[in-house]
Amino acid sequence: MRKRNGLLGALSKLRTYPLDDNVYLIIGKNSGTFPFSNSLLIMDEEVVLIDSGLGDELLQVIKDEVDIVLNSHYHIDHILGNYLFKELWVVDAEEGVTSSFESYKRYAGILGTGIEQDWLEWFHEHFKFRASSPTRIFKPNEVFKFGETEWIAVHTPGHSPGHCCFYEPKRKLMFSSDLDLTSFGPWYGNPNANLYDFIESIKKLSDFQMDVIATSHMIPLKKNINQALEDYLNIIFERDERILKILENEMTIEELVKYDIIYKEEQKRYKAFAWFEQNMLKKHLDRLMELDKVERTEAGYRAL
Repeated sequence: MRKRNGLLGALSKLRTYPLDDNVYLIIGKNSGTFPFSNSLLIMDEEVVLIDSGLGDELLQVIKDEVDIVLNSHYHIDHILGNYLFKELWVVDAEEGVTSSFESYKRYAGILGTGIEQDWLEWFHEHFKFRASSPTRIFKPNEVFKFGETEWIAVHTPGHSPGHCCFYEPKRKLMFSSDLDLTSFGPWYGNPNANLYDFIESIKKLSDFQMDVIATSHMIPLKKNINQALEDYLNIIFERDERILKILENEMTIEELVKYDIIYKEEQKRYKAFAWFEQNMLKKHLDRLMELDKVERTEAGYRAL
């Protein structure tokens, strides 16, 4: 396995967690919390960076040593630095999303909605979109051999249609991206997110043997991994229970948003966050109706 003295020196300037020989989690700006994210660095015959949301000043430290950037999915806090790199690989389900801002907005479900202007104001306050076009499209569950390491692009939809985690079976190492195990819980706020898929994707990760799991928004975890996945999944079901309790009194989804099931009131000063919450609650309501736990009424929704 190739070692690059320049890259090793650069890493000493960043906050990193060695996960195995020449595999590092690099912690993004603001400790990798939104609107930034962590990245996985693989130093092999090819040097690969999974996701580019560290923050430009951190990416500048390593960009000249990176051969390939892989995107786990299209969300802005994971693709912000794509433009700094020549070689970009994305999953086929999200092939053209980052090629233009119009494509990004269309895929995120913003175009033509009443929230578009408020969403744009929020977006431009936190992000500067720069178009990036992939040089290679990969398939879900494709296997990459970068030298000594072999990585599986584990398709885990729900958070986004193409979302992938990356697993190295010999090292029992998982980079789970935005199946991030945070106390906030799973996020499925865009129209193209799917709550059913998210539940199944979390369960799917439990089938892998893992000595370490690293995520986009936390430090790595080496103990009680399956318990952490179960706790993360249970946040979805806890949201179900809160919704059912509140809907003992009939109400509209707009009224339900005010109960801060997902976001706190101060976060929803951005109308975009209230829109995200409404999207998420609607997915819960649809599922609870299918489970015969909620019914649609003339005035809104009511628990059965």
